[in-house]
Amino acid sequence: MDITLNMTKAETYRKKEKGYVLVVVIFIMLLLMTTVVALNRRAGLQAKIAANQIRSVQTQFGQLAAIENAAWQLQRNPQWRTNVSGEDYEFDGIVYNRKIFDSTRTCSQDVIMVSITGPAGKQPATAGLRIRFVHEDTLYIADTENDKIKKVDRTGRIRTVPTPNLDKPRGVAVSAAGNIFISDTKNNRIIMVDTSGNQWVLGVGYLDEPHGLFVRNGSKTKLFIADTDNNRIRTVLFLDYYAYIWTISAGFLREPNGIAVGCRGNLYIADTKNHRIKVVDKAGNISILDTGSLDTPCDVAVDERGNVYVSDKERDRVIKVDDKGAITTIVDSLDDPRGVVVGASGNIYIADSDDHCVRMVDPEGVVSTVAGQCGDDGDTEDGLLAINAKLHRPYAVAVYSQATSTVAGLEWVSEFY
Repeated sequence: MDITLNMTKAETYRKKEKGYVLVVVIFIMLLLMTTVVALNRRAGLQAKIAANQIRSVQTQFGQLAAIENAAWQLQRNPQWRTNVSGEDYEFDGIVYNRKIFDSTRTCSQDVIMVSITGPAGKQPATAGLRIRFVHEDTLYIADTENDKIKKVDRTGRIRTVPTPNLDKPRGVAVSAAGNIFISDTKNNRIIMVDTSGNQWVLGVGYLDEPHGLFVRNGSKTKLFIADTDNNRIRTVLFLDYYAYIWTISAGFLREPNGIAVGCRGNLYIADTKNHRIKVVDKAGNISILDTGSLDTPCDVAVDERGNVYVSDKERDRVIKVDDKGAITTIVDSLDDPRGVVVGASGNIYIADSDDHCVRMVDPEGVVSTVAGQCGDDGDTEDGLLAINAKLHRPYAVAVYSQATSTVAGLEWVSEFY
């Protein structure tokens, strides 16, 4: 009986030992499985991190590619913009949204912001590229008594724009695209010369000795014409296949000569025989600019800061009315100054008509001669330095400010995750 009892106890111990061993084995197996899962998760996480890092690098490359392409586009055409919603740009299979917009409110629009946003479904990231444009002025001159339009290029040499059969041209303007508009005054017409040299007579209705011209650039080109002997200002809006023409309501005018449009959209008119400068704002309200006493103002110009310049012909001077209303004379001792224009570089060009030359006032106030031999009229062959050439009563001046782009800064606002 004792033997049987001992055998029963031994059997019970063996069963318990087997149970303990089984529990230990199960525990070890669970531990191993947990370790394997953890290792797999870690490997997956590392792979995901690596993939995200690769994607982040790809994204930055894509952003840079989109920005470099935008810089190239802007260098070719400084007026290029996207619409409000932007445009798609694809790089290495990833689509980015790119927006080009003005980050400053200057007439020359010399600082542009390029915004690049990443692929859909990813945390938005924006890279801003500031592109600053360096402007170089090309000068155009209505050489009135020589019946020519002259061009002074950036090397300082003067050439004739091929425009035969002009008769006393007294107005010239250039669009951002490089198209030249000419008031062929005694022929009572406006001529456009494109960048290939093709010429058209614009159908703008009956004109009577048109003088000053001004081109406002935007999504569509708008041309303003001082229809002098009709005592009115005409406007031409160039659309895709036709032009829309109307007369500006500016009250009573007497032989208006010069016109300009400022940054805020205000139209300035040299109301010559009324001896004043009229202003028509975007709402159509008409006012008189406080310029002090003027005697036969022939032209008006506005710079990007809102300063207004007036050629006060009979007083042989050009005055400046700053954005606070202060009036100063920037140059005097001229001889019947007519046209005045401000380049994007800040230089002021003046057709010193009866001195037969063109003067320039730089931003520091230094006056120099840039074309013609002052006091000596005539005409000379093309290719000379403009300061050695001769002009005969230049009446109007225009500037084509060609812009080259430089990267002024890259600002990463956020990154992709």
